[in-house]
Amino acid sequence: MHSQKHVRTSGIFLIELILAIFFFSLASAVCVQIFVKSHLLSRDSQRLSHAVNECCSIAEVLTGADSLDTANAQLEAVYPQALINYPSISVGYDAEFNPCSQENAVYQLTVNIKDTSDTLTDKGSEEFSTYEANLAFKEIESGAIIYSLTVSHHTAEEVQP
Repeated sequence: MHSQKHVRTSGIFLIELILAIFFFSLASAVCVQIFVKSHLLSRDSQRLSHAVNECCSIAEVLTGADSLDTANAQLEAVYPQALINYPSISVGYDAEFNPCSQENAVYQLTVNIKDTSDTLTDKGSEEFSTYEANLAFKEIESGAIIYSLTVSHHTAEEVQP
């Protein structure tokens, strides 16, 4: 009689232990999913931040130049490993977002420049020239565009009287 009572309590204990293990395994599966999701969000945020910084750097060079030729010369100086086939410029970046050759690139920043210069003359006093650049930062393997930016630049040249 005494052994039957012991069997009943050990059966209940085993069921309780199985339920506890099930609960903790379910909770750990949810926690692992949360950690994986946070890692992916952090990685995507880091990639976007670097993409924005690189696009803004090139946009500053393009908008700060006096002319399109000056902008191209400055881009060649700043990014010596870039492939420059005017009107397209391609800069490769490694996994740490450092500029590198196209063969080792994980990311690519493509700049397409469109010269929209119209020479307007207002009684011979000023000439105006403009250009527009479309920048796209993408991951090479997947082809996914991480960030894109369009920059318009207007330069006014004064004619000496």
